[in-house]
Amino acid sequence: MQININKDVNLLEFGEKLQELAETDVKKCYQCGKCTAGCPLNYLMDISPSQVIRFCQLGMKEKVLNSRSIWYCVFCDTCSTRCPQGVDIKGVMDASRRTAVRQKIKPKADIRALEKSFAGSIYSFGRVFEPGVVGGFNLRSGKLLHDVFLFPLLLLKRKICLIPHWVRSSEVRGVFKRARRKERGL
Repeated sequence: MQININKDVNLLEFGEKLQELAETDVKKCYQCGKCTAGCPLNYLMDISPSQVIRFCQLGMKEKVLNSRSIWYCVFCDTCSTRCPQGVDIKGVMDASRRTAVRQKIKPKADIRALEKSFAGSIYSFGRVFEPGVVGGFNLRSGKLLHDVFLFPLLLLKRKICLIPHWVRSSEVRGVFKRARRKERGL
């Protein structure tokens, strides 16, 4: 992939701003790719988590803020946990998303469908049930059979389970109810 860098851009400015917002140093990343390998939603992203970090290092603000990747990140912390350099990739994604919102950049993705599917899974089971999230997203986004051929392979390799695990789902539902009350100002 060829990257064109504008000579007028201050390359350090975007990285420094992210360092301040995300409280992590993107310059420490040496592009090992462990973050991308562990990302459960990498298949939806237009640029991988490691590329997001690289573009931040290069000061390519528009490329990052106009990507679908920052909107599809579900902050599961897999990327940040796997990073051997301790770069908080999840924090960079969050800071990029907040920057895009401040600059009135609209999401380039069907993010509402993913949010509803993800939150519904947590509400129902107390944790994420991956087949439910993917199935719900595919239904809501109109891509019903998008990943249907991958599912048997994941089952065969025991990477995914058909039966959800319930973890304190009643407590999680209470958190959701309190959050809704706060949103309504009650």
